[in-house]
Amino acid sequence: MAIVALLEQLVKGILDAEEKFFSNPKDFYSLETAVKSSAEAFSAGFLGEVLSSMDKQIFENSWRKGTYNAQRKRIRSMISSVGDVTFDCTYYRKTDGSYHYLLEEIIGLGKHERVSAAAEVMLLLEALKTSYAEAARSIPSKMGLTKTTVMNYVHGVAEEIPFEVPEEKRTCKYLH
Repeated sequence: MAIVALLEQLVKGILDAEEKFFSNPKDFYSLETAVKSSAEAFSAGFLGEVLSSMDKQIFENSWRKGTYNAQRKRIRSMISSVGDVTFDCTYYRKTDGSYHYLLEEIIGLGKHERVSAAAEVMLLLEALKTSYAEAARSIPSKMGLTKTTVMNYVHGVAEEIPFEVPEEKRTCKYLH
């Protein structure tokens, strides 16, 4: 099972970090970053395995076979709060002629979306405190986010917040 391999990789990374720390006890920073990166890599791998397993269950399910025909599989990548998540995603054709990625529809991922909801929240919170570029670097992703992407997320939220228009315009009595 792939989860066992992920656990072995996690334990190996942590033990290697511990061994390096014991050889140089003054370098606690390296221990901390190595453990954090090992945990994030495990989390991202685990999320990918869960999503691939869900895609496989959808493929094998009997309700799907009556309405949707599998066309092809592709490997999809998504940026999450713990790093890049890679998973299998099957493309289906419905009997009415429309095409769907059922896994993406079930988990609520848009057609061209590549950032998870948790990562988006993390970006928005970081953008409140720092610049857009710093917020983009706060996500541990190898795919890379740009400051323009962060700006688009911030402005997208700003469009959803209603702006109250005053009922009547104020006028000044005297203009000097």
